[in-house]
Amino acid sequence: MAWRKNEETKLLDEAENSRQAAWKIKAKEPKKPLLGLYATDKWKTDVAFWERNLQDEIDKHNECKKQAQDAIAGKSEKEHWQRVAFHEKAEQRLKTEHPELAKALLEQRQAEQQKAALATAKATADNAADKAVADFKALAAKREGKSFGYGDSGKPWGALPDELKAAIESFNKQPTPARGVELERMRENFKREPDAAEKLTQQMEQGKVRGFVR
Repeated sequence: MAWRKNEETKLLDEAENSRQAAWKIKAKEPKKPLLGLYATDKWKTDVAFWERNLQDEIDKHNECKKQAQDAIAGKSEKEHWQRVAFHEKAEQRLKTEHPELAKALLEQRQAEQQKAALATAKATADNAADKAVADFKALAAKREGKSFGYGDSGKPWGALPDELKAAIESFNKQPTPARGVELERMRENFKREPDAAEKLTQQMEQGKVRGFVR
C-alpha cells in the first residue's frame, strides 16, 4: 500500500509544481511600452511567447492533475472489486466449512437490515407527518386571516376539497389551547397511518393546482 500512496503523492506534487510554475510565468507578463513603434512591436512578440509559455504550463498542470485523479480513481475501483471478491470467497468458504455459523451470521445480518429498514420507514413517516401538520396549520391560518385567495370567494379556497375545508373550519373554531392538542393528535395519527398524511398532502396540493388553473 505504501508504494501506491507514494505514486499518488508524486503525481499530485507534479500537478502542484506545474500550477506554481504557471503563476510565476503569469507574474512576468510583459509590460506594454508607453512610446516607440519598435518597442511596441517587440512587446507584441514578447506577449505572444509569454501567452504560449503560460498556456503550455497550464495544460501541463491540468494533464498532471488529471493523471493523478485517474490513477487514484482507478486504484480505488480496483481495490473495491478486490475487496468484494475477497468477501465473496470468505463467505463461500464459511458456508462450506461452518454452515451453522454461516446461517447464524446471515440471520443476524437480515435482522439488522430489517431493523435499519424499519428505522428509515419510521423517520420518513415522522417527517411526512410533521410536514402535513405544518402545512395544514399554515392553510388554516390563511383561511382564518382571510389571506388573498382564502376568503369565501377566493379561488384557492374554493378549489380545496369540501372535506378539507370542513376540517379547517372546524379547527379554526377551536380555542388556541385546543388547536395545539388537535395538531398533536393529527401528528400522532399520521405517524401511525402514513396514508392519512399522504391523503391530506394530496388534498392541499390539489387545491393549490386547481386554484391557480381556474
